[in-house]
Amino acid sequence: MINPAKKQIAITFDDGPGNYTEELVDILKDNKARSTFFILGINISGHEEVLKKSFANGNEIGYHSYNHQNFLRQEIDEIIVEFNKSNEELIAAIGSGFTLIRPPYGSINEKIKESLDLPIILWNIDTEDWRYKDPDYLVKYVLENVKEDSIILFHDIHKTSVEAIEKLLPYLYVDGYQLVTISDLANNNGITLEAHKSYRYFS
Repeated sequence: MINPAKKQIAITFDDGPGNYTEELVDILKDNKARSTFFILGINISGHEEVLKKSFANGNEIGYHSYNHQNFLRQEIDEIIVEFNKSNEELIAAIGSGFTLIRPPYGSINEKIKESLDLPIILWNIDTEDWRYKDPDYLVKYVLENVKEDSIILFHDIHKTSVEAIEKLLPYLYVDGYQLVTISDLANNNGITLEAHKSYRYFS
C-alpha cells in the first residue's frame, strides 16, 4: 500500500529483462518497493516467468522499443509493427499489455508520439549506470541528487546496478522516501497520464 504521508519517487529500469531481473524483482518485493520496467520486445521470449512475477508483485511494465533502435532512425510503420508484436507477446506472457513507453536515448518527435497510443515517459535523474559500474558510486549519486517526485533511470541488465539498488533502498527509506510506479507517482501528483504526451517531471 502507498503511504501518502511519505515522499514518493520512481526508480525505473530499462533494457531488460535480463540475467539479474529476477534478483531485482525479489529485492523490490523484500523492501516493499514497486518500480516501472521499460523492457525490450526482443527480451520477452525466454523471460516470461520473471515478467509474470514482476507484474504479480505490482511492478509496471513499459515498452522500450523492440531491440533498442533509435526511433528517430526508424520508419514510423516499423516502430508501430514492432510495438504491436511486442505488446501481443507481453499480453500472452502476463495477461496485460504495455502501459507506458520510454524511447531509447529519450529520442522522440511529435510524429512518433502521435503514432503511439501510450504516454511517453522520460526521466530527470540519469545514473549512467552503464558507464559507472560501481554500486557505492551509484548509491552516493542517487542520494546526492534525489528529491521528492524524482524519476530515476537505472538498467536491470547490469549486476552492479542491482547491487546498488539493494544497498540504496534502506537509505531512501530512512530519508522518508517510498518507491512507487510511474503511474502511481503521476496519480499522487494529480496528473492523468495521456497518450501521445511526454513527461519528464510530475511536479
